[in-house]
Amino acid sequence: MADEPVKKKRRSKWDQPAPPPDDNSSSSSTNDKVDPSVSAACAAARINAMLEAKGKINKMPLDVSASNVGVSKEVPPAEIEINDSEARGILTKGPTLSEISRGTGAAVSVRGRYMTPAEKANSTADDRPLYLCVQAPNQSFINAAVQKIRNIMYQSECGSPNNLLATKPHLPIKPTSSIPPTSVHHYIQDKVFIGLDDVDNSFGLLDRLQGPDVR
Repeated sequence: MADEPVKKKRRSKWDQPAPPPDDNSSSSSTNDKVDPSVSAACAAARINAMLEAKGKINKMPLDVSASNVGVSKEVPPAEIEINDSEARGILTKGPTLSEISRGTGAAVSVRGRYMTPAEKANSTADDRPLYLCVQAPNQSFINAAVQKIRNIMYQSECGSPNNLLATKPHLPIKPTSSIPPTSVHHYIQDKVFIGLDDVDNSFGLLDRLQGPDVR
């Protein structure tokens, strides 16, 4: 029994050892990873190039440097004080602010409160006179909104052609004269005989024609 040869187990084709990992393949897969922001910028550049070739957009300079990808520059807001302006009533109304925002692309909001000259002299950073805050992602939008606000203030203080009738003081009414103006027209005149030669003298024709006031 002890001298019987031990039977060797037959190897299957599935018993092949796995090949060792390739360092080059792992390193290449790691290097193939690209920053998503850079990929998005490149895709946008390709789309812009196609639209430029078709003439649908104007050619614009492309800057995809790492320092500019995914970075948004904050534009400081503009502040316009309207506390002492005659246009503060219209500039604090919702329809006026909405019209400025639609026309310029900037967001305009009312800040502070109306102050008298005495209150304004004692104002602080937390309690400021009435003013407008203009915000936008682009400086050109802010400039357009500020210009429109200043135009409204100028028209309110100087008077625009649209509201001259409303702001014009009432002029005194001159009394009309009871004497009619002298006429310069020339009329055709003629004599008409009425045949009163046979009237009796007792009738008093001359007195009746001249009237009682004639002496």
